[in-house]
Amino acid sequence: MKKIANGVYKLSLGASVEDRYLRYVPFHPSENMGLYEDCDSVLSEEDFSIQMFNGRIVVRYKADCGEDFYGLGLMLKKVLLTKSRKRIKVNADPTSNNGDSHAPVPFFISPKGYGILIDSVRPLTVCFGNNTAKRDRSQTKNFKNKIVTNTAALYFSPTATQEEKVISIETQESEGINLYVINGKDVKEVVAKYNLLFGGGALPSLWGLGVLYRTYGVANSTDVKRLAHSLRKDGIPCDVIGLEPGWQTNVYSCSYVVDQNRYPDFYEMKQELLEEHYHLNLWEHAFVHGSSPLYKPLYDLSGDFEVWEGLVPDFTLSQTREIFAEYHLQHYIRQGIDGVKIDECDDSDNTNGWSFLSTSVFPSGLDGEEMHTLFGEMYARVFEEAFQKEDLRHFSQVRSLGLGASSHSFCLYSDLYNHWDFLRGILSSAFSGLLWSPEVRQCESEEELIRRLELVSLSPMCLINAWMIPNEPWKQYDEKKNIAGEFLPNCERLTAKCRKILERRMSLLPYLYNAYYQYQQKGIPPFRPLVFEYPDDDRARKIETEFFIGDELLFAPFIYKVHGADRKVYLPRGVWYDFYTGKRFEGEQEITISAKDDEIPLFVKEGGVIPYAKPLQYTTSDTLFEVELRCFGERDKLRPCCFFSDDGVSYAYLRGEYSIQNVSVGTDGQYIISNSGKYPSRYTVTGIKYF
Repeated sequence: MKKIANGVYKLSLGASVEDRYLRYVPFHPSENMGLYEDCDSVLSEEDFSIQMFNGRIVVRYKADCGEDFYGLGLMLKKVLLTKSRKRIKVNADPTSNNGDSHAPVPFFISPKGYGILIDSVRPLTVCFGNNTAKRDRSQTKNFKNKIVTNTAALYFSPTATQEEKVISIETQESEGINLYVINGKDVKEVVAKYNLLFGGGALPSLWGLGVLYRTYGVANSTDVKRLAHSLRKDGIPCDVIGLEPGWQTNVYSCSYVVDQNRYPDFYEMKQELLEEHYHLNLWEHAFVHGSSPLYKPLYDLSGDFEVWEGLVPDFTLSQTREIFAEYHLQHYIRQGIDGVKIDECDDSDNTNGWSFLSTSVFPSGLDGEEMHTLFGEMYARVFEEAFQKEDLRHFSQVRSLGLGASSHSFCLYSDLYNHWDFLRGILSSAFSGLLWSPEVRQCESEEELIRRLELVSLSPMCLINAWMIPNEPWKQYDEKKNIAGEFLPNCERLTAKCRKILERRMSLLPYLYNAYYQYQQKGIPPFRPLVFEYPDDDRARKIETEFFIGDELLFAPFIYKVHGADRKVYLPRGVWYDFYTGKRFEGEQEITISAKDDEIPLFVKEGGVIPYAKPLQYTTSDTLFEVELRCFGERDKLRPCCFFSDDGVSYAYLRGEYSIQNVSVGTDGQYIISNSGKYPSRYTVTGIKYF
């Protein structure tokens, strides 16, 4: 094993081969790797065995009986990988727990203190302790004949205690394979090092952490301006308006040209929205229509099969990315468009197989199977590089990512709509350097709208996706009635409820912004499962309905049709406080809470100080937050909270143009602010509240 970074070791098995995946997504380690202590590898070269047969490579090693596993990218059906078999493959329709994903990542983690990165660009099969190695059992005594009468008992009940597990990694590589073993003291440190190997976590624009509202798919400029005015009139927080497919002259495939029939005043409309403090986000996908100005320049730089009669650009080529990026820079980004939604960059097995064939051939020499793995990641890189060129930060959407995406300001999304899947997506993505955005679309009831909006409001991206409906969902959540313009008789009351939920997001924006700054600096995901904080707690390791936001907040959302009027919440060890009432709870127990429309279930660790701001409808580069410090626990146990200030829109913070304010609350009730850095603080402390 060859050490390549702090606690990171490379292991080459079989013939010596060049990097596969990492050829296209190379390491670019952050200087902050040094924040974590160096350590030896938990696993040694002798722990691994390799078999080569039938054009495949199988790598195996033994794990402890009680060892759990997480990762492999975005997993919507199950977060815990233990005793499962996953064939990770790009698929837009992950309808079962088989490993298909919008964003498969060949990296998994054990709470024992290591993660394994598999450098293969093709689909992989990983078995996490499903079977034990063969041994002579001819002398077995006290044999019990196990007969069951239901499949749950047969296939899903715990197996007998095993002395060890065999972890098996099957690749389609035929000569050799490179593995990277990332070591740390716990899950959080291993994931942090993984993220820092690729430059650190994303720090989106400040406005990108506000509310994004996507408009009706066939809206025109009049509709968009009406919606923008309506949101401001109703006091609904919103920073970003997203245009769906109808803004282009051709959509499937794309022209990337403004439709003058729907948007005759496109740039004037954009300016009007800007004056109302909205940012504009444009939907597109990568398949290039024959009428597009990009068609001829990209013809020889595309694969040999079409999708929706459009070219499939080879984004692994720098020339392709430059042509695509320069067009968008000239016509949109330099004209004030500062975000994108890039769709259909994954693959599909179940929706008519609309994407390019796995047997496609691309100018780079890659085949379609390899390109499916890389396509979303390389497409996102086009825009990441374009915005960086203009010194602009953004927060955009993408439907597929992969290895090494942590530094990209892109949030994953899905056309699927299961509420619990949305929650599991937040948890599972944290292990792989990904961000995931649930969304609100049409709903069948007021309860569903409220429950979905609660989860969205405290997710990595706050997204209302109204592409199916012309009017706001709180005015009418039923799709057909919304399209018909039939508003709810109680829409003002429901609007007020939804406004309060979104205002809570804006009140927590200073806390969220600092959590993202810590992600960029330290690699620690801002939204993460309980196992990150309590890796030795068996119950916490299996929780899939709660997660941490930053260091202090635990969120236990109500999931529609999973939880009813009440739900159970597991509080790990220590002392916890209800965010609203300050009610004190001892940890390592399960409590029951009741759903309340005006209180999203939040708990704070003892000693936590939460900056809670007066809610704003939008943010700007000049936004100042009026903050109340909410303090939980005895005054001598309070930890400092942190304020990160910069311009919120550029990469100037990387050039030293930022400031950090550490706020400490003394036992006398006074607070002390220690400043470091150049940038003026965005925060004014207006009061302290003790719980």
